[in-house]
Amino acid sequence: MMNIPTTSLYEFECIYCHQKYPTAHFDTHEENCPDRPDSSFYPYQPPTPTAPPIPDILANGSSNQGKPSRDVPPMTIEDPPKKENETNGCLQWITNNKKRVIIVTAVIMAILIITGVAVGVTVGRKSNISTDDGTTELSTTTTTKRPDPECLLSTWNDNGTTIAGSEDGVHGDSLNLLYKPRDLLIDNNNDIYISDTLNSRLIRYTSNAAEGYPILNRLSIRGIALSADEQAIYLSTFAFHIERVERINKNGSGVSTVIVPTEVFSVCYSLVVRLENTYICDTNNNRVILWFNANSSFDVVAGGNGFGTDSEHLQAPEGIFVDDDLNIYVADTRNHRIQLWKKGTSRGITVAGNPLSLAGSGLGELSSPRAVIIDSRGTMFIADAGNHRILQWFKDEIQARSILVGSTGTFGLNPNQLNNPTSLKFDTKGNLVVVDSDNNRVQKYLVDNSQC
Repeated sequence: MMNIPTTSLYEFECIYCHQKYPTAHFDTHEENCPDRPDSSFYPYQPPTPTAPPIPDILANGSSNQGKPSRDVPPMTIEDPPKKENETNGCLQWITNNKKRVIIVTAVIMAILIITGVAVGVTVGRKSNISTDDGTTELSTTTTTKRPDPECLLSTWNDNGTTIAGSEDGVHGDSLNLLYKPRDLLIDNNNDIYISDTLNSRLIRYTSNAAEGYPILNRLSIRGIALSADEQAIYLSTFAFHIERVERINKNGSGVSTVIVPTEVFSVCYSLVVRLENTYICDTNNNRVILWFNANSSFDVVAGGNGFGTDSEHLQAPEGIFVDDDLNIYVADTRNHRIQLWKKGTSRGITVAGNPLSLAGSGLGELSSPRAVIIDSRGTMFIADAGNHRILQWFKDEIQARSILVGSTGTFGLNPNQLNNPTSLKFDTKGNLVVVDSDNNRVQKYLVDNSQC
């Protein structure tokens, strides 16, 4: 059945040719239809139809004038029989339109996919919108997620390349030399910032640079950290018996701001910035504190109440790492171990080193560890300073998987040797960078991911 408009001019269908004609010409056409067997008219050209008043067909089949309509069903009529060429034409029309629907659907899906990718790429960027009244800044909270430095099959070349300082261990105050460097950080451009402690300066080395560029001069710069947006550097300094943490612009411009004042901590070799608050490894007070930058207060989040070897205490810790869940890993230097303090707990868990806090040189032992960093799998990389080596220690293991760099118990100047490593970081490519403090240099060890 096929619905027809109630205002159609073609009310009747010829029983001979199956064509529809206006009411006014119906009788004339049937008598003279060229398809009628006894017709003498061929071909017949119907006169141009003149539209009669259009009846408004009601549901009961009668018009709004009260006259019954001629043989018209209430709302529908049977589909007329089609000639063969008409049927084939309809099938062709349906086939063509199915193809069009498929093509249009494919194009729409492609547009949606491309649009989704574009949106995914731009999320987290900062945009400026200019208006007549000035500029409105639209920003989203972003976290720069550096690639995981390793897969389980990654290895590192144990022969390092000197990228700052002298490969021969010579110290000095020229821009190509260092003097007892302590800490380092690496930004997303792979620029390296070094606390050149006994030269009383913070110095930057760009990739493949022969000399560094001094950012700031301060007495005894020790621990350094980068803000989340990579626009500022936090650094602990010691001068004239005053310990404090300052913040400066990364390029060294402007005036430094005191973040943590004196008398809060006593010697800091390592600090971490998270959510614009500052974790401070308070070495001489045997604790780690969390400084709230907004209201200038702090909490003790690990250790405190003197030193000790039990799970509640630390002894002269020198290095810290804070993971994404705000758990704290502490290089508990004088206890020769790495302690994990989960967020909100009052006791640490020994995750590397002798559980009795004894120094040693075996793969399950440490000697005065000074720094630790953790990858996304929980693998620890430890600057085992007293053993002059870097260890790779898998999560939940009782001993290190391997010695990445250095020779146990032996220090030296060879490319595969260290002398009191105090800090380590990964660059954006996964290469390992180590502060070789007593050799007055910084070493890079290239990663090999060919087995990944």
